[in-house]
Amino acid sequence: MKLLIMALLLTSFSANASIFKSLASKMEGTFFNFHTIMVIDHSGEFDDGWLRVEVEDVIEIKALDKSRINFELESWFMNAHSCGLDGVAVKKGNKFVYTGEKDWNGNTCELEISLDKEKGIVLKDENSACASMACGMRGSLDGANFPE
Repeated sequence: MKLLIMALLLTSFSANASIFKSLASKMEGTFFNFHTIMVIDHSGEFDDGWLRVEVEDVIEIKALDKSRINFELESWFMNAHSCGLDGVAVKKGNKFVYTGEKDWNGNTCELEISLDKEKGIVLKDENSACASMACGMRGSLDGANFPE
């Protein structure tokens, strides 16, 4: 009887193996966010002086182990300002946190990378210290998301 119960449990667990996947492996992959930015145009071709450009933001995540991920991201903003950042983030609770250098105000760059069921990969740069080092003037990392 014990063998039958164990066999049923193992069958049930293998059918639901995804519940045992680490957060790092669930986040692994390449994620995109397609959108339109506006770039100032002095050619006179456009009535309002703005050229609309289709761009793609991208983040690539690789699981190093259960507690660390390697990420590389690039995102685009108005007038072709961009953000670019890469590094290793460490698991803290239900998210990963990249800790970088201090910005010119003395704030430490701490970029949170999390997985949201509806939004996909979500970034949080609460004090904008990461953006001040990794982005152009109109760029921001806080709140950026990359749908699955």
